Amino acid sequence: MAIDLSRLTEGLVLPKEVASEIMTNARESSAVMRLGRKIELPGAGKEIPIMTGDPIAYWTGETDEAKVSRPTFDSKTIRSYKISVLVPLSNEFLRDASKFYREVIRSLPYAVGKRFDQTVFGPQAGAPGQDFDTLGDSASVSLGTDAFTALVTAKSLVRAGGGRLDGWALSDDAETILMLQKDAVDRPLFLGDVRDDGAVGRVLSRPVHMTDVVLDDNDRVGFAGSWNHLVYGVTDDIRLTMSRDATITDVDGEQLNLFQRDMFAVRVDLEIGSRKFGEMFVALAA
Repeated sequence: MAIDLSRLTEGLVLPKEVASEIMTNARESSAVMRLGRKIELPGAGKEIPIMTGDPIAYWTGETDEAKVSRPTFDSKTIRSYKISVLVPLSNEFLRDASKFYREVIRSLPYAVGKRFDQTVFGPQAGAPGQDFDTLGDSASVSLGTDAFTALVTAKSLVRAGGGRLDGWALSDDAETILMLQKDAVDRPLFLGDVRDDGAVGRVLSRPVHMTDVVLDDNDRVGFAGSWNHLVYGVTDDIRLTMSRDATITDVDGEQLNLFQRDMFAVRVDLEIGSRKFGEMFVALAA
């Protein structure tokens, strides 16, 4: 079968700063990475302590002994799991180095960030391991015809779980629903000025992060949460490797010998994990 071949640039080497730029772009393309709290994660994983009961202060009379109060703690293990993407490159991508760099930097961070978000926003059954938490099984409210009440209900559910609503992850579908909401005198509820505001930037004074990855087959269009209680850990920055000599298996099962076909492949790996602390996240349905 004919495959696009490439007139490879001699001595083509990706500079180290490209991997760093890819990691930065992956964070920017991921709603979970923008909303959640990042920690450094050793390869063997890490125990994260959490306070489950606050200490209590008491009034103390003059010369009386102060009462003892002990906070209670629990912990969770967060481990990293590997996300990989392997891309064989054609003639057009490698014709000149600058175009190649731009295409890698544009596409690979999106692929990694999208897979991470799809997993975190999906059901727990889709997690890569038992020490990886997802949000897909969270409580849900329907925006329905009274979106304002539904959003306030979501806020109260986050608070009932012990958190404080600090952001929204909304799809374009959710934004459209909110744009159509009007008050008693037919003014938009979630747009300050329809002539100048082309997007819903804040809801109930909390920032909005747009992503269509939250969509699923059950009319889910967004999430509300206390995102400081969603922790993600990265073992290393993205690893980027390149090969002209490997034999890889294509999506259709065909074996591709890169040297024989005069092709080139780039592989990106990211080791990342996710843990939530408490039931402080609410799914929004259409």
